[in-house]
Amino acid sequence: MTQSFRAFLGGCALLILSTTMAPGQTASRVGLLPGEEVTVDVYARPELSGARLIDAAGQIAIPLVGRIDAQGLTAPELEEKIIAALRKSGLDQSPSVTVTATRRLDVYVDGAVSNPGAYPWRPGLTVAQVMALAGGRITVSSDELARR
Repeated sequence: MTQSFRAFLGGCALLILSTTMAPGQTASRVGLLPGEEVTVDVYARPELSGARLIDAAGQIAIPLVGRIDAQGLTAPELEEKIIAALRKSGLDQSPSVTVTATRRLDVYVDGAVSNPGAYPWRPGLTVAQVMALAGGRITVSSDELARR
């Protein structure tokens, strides 16, 4: 094993994702997180529809319904929660709801890569693809790493 590769494995190419992802796991399978934005569309109910920011508590606010937990849910799971809340509130007994994740958190790459920085998330993004976006792993000496 080369010294530069050991340095890489020792944490010199630190990959920081805004979501907790294992290698090979796609971002589309990761649930919603605080700071992300979803668009909620309730058919024939424009007063209930629109962009919603997931707050620090992991919730979104729906007018006339209240706060709904969104953190960790996928868009289809959040749709089901909103439908249940609309039924419970009596506003609509057979609602049609669509939720779309419109703004996910950025993915951050730092360390021994060509272009460290923030990269926009997109559906299906893998850790290997994020590393490629960052220009791939670079070979550096331990002296060079110490200067970083």
